[in-house]
Amino acid sequence: MFLDFFLFSFAFSGDVMKHRRRIEILAEVLAVSLKGAKKTHIMNRSNLNFKLVNSYLKVVLSSGLLMFDSAEDSYFVTPKGKRFLIGFKDYKRHLRKVENKLKIVEEKKDLLEQMCFPINTCDDVQASE
Repeated sequence: MFLDFFLFSFAFSGDVMKHRRRIEILAEVLAVSLKGAKKTHIMNRSNLNFKLVNSYLKVVLSSGLLMFDSAEDSYFVTPKGKRFLIGFKDYKRHLRKVENKLKIVEEKKDLLEQMCFPINTCDDVQASE
């Protein structure tokens, strides 16, 4: 249940695939591995090439967020990794709130500028400064 909800909320948190932060990629690698995943599955679901998936796997393995089970030839999230995912979800929630507030502030600034300057004269004033 946690995996399905996390992957759904993670996958649809943005409109289009864009430049991802390292922490977002790490969270995605962990989310894909919650129920166990082979390297190729992680690579495909995280949209990483072979070199990058190896690099990110090295990070999450060395930090204790992920473990490799050689008997199953799969990667699994550790309890520390699950705590990371919970913290990451909270981080994303706060980030969305801040981004929404910033958008409102920028819209208010634009309205104030429109009150002071006709549409075409803003560029003229900035160019003369």
